[in-house]
Amino acid sequence: MARTVRSPDGRTWTLERVKRGSSLAENMDEPSFWPSVIATVIMIVFIVRIITLDRGWLTLIVAIPLFLIWLFERGLNFARPNLRATTEGPPAETRTWQTTHRIGLGKIEDRIATEIENGRLEAEPPGAVLIGI
Repeated sequence: MARTVRSPDGRTWTLERVKRGSSLAENMDEPSFWPSVIATVIMIVFIVRIITLDRGWLTLIVAIPLFLIWLFERGLNFARPNLRATTEGPPAETRTWQTTHRIGLGKIEDRIATEIENGRLEAEPPGAVLIGI
């Protein structure tokens, strides 16, 4: 769903949600990629180790739900979209923000629209990081 916003200089911007790139090469360029991989490996080794050392019900009741919650959070991390604003100009420009979380995406979009309306195109409102100009 695209949204139209007008900046103080009279240009019309189209703000839209775009799917993040899913290629491994793109993800490897992010600063959090390798720490995330290391954390994933440590978490899996830790859960497997706990389950193999103690096969009691209490261990299974604690370890498996914690792992599933953590896995769900990692999945949501990949599901968050980028927000892109484009204008035909003159001059034609594009700005892209990466959302920091999936919850409250509409509010993040509203904040970016407000910043564009106020003429602050390089702003990083709460919940978004400017990644492309």
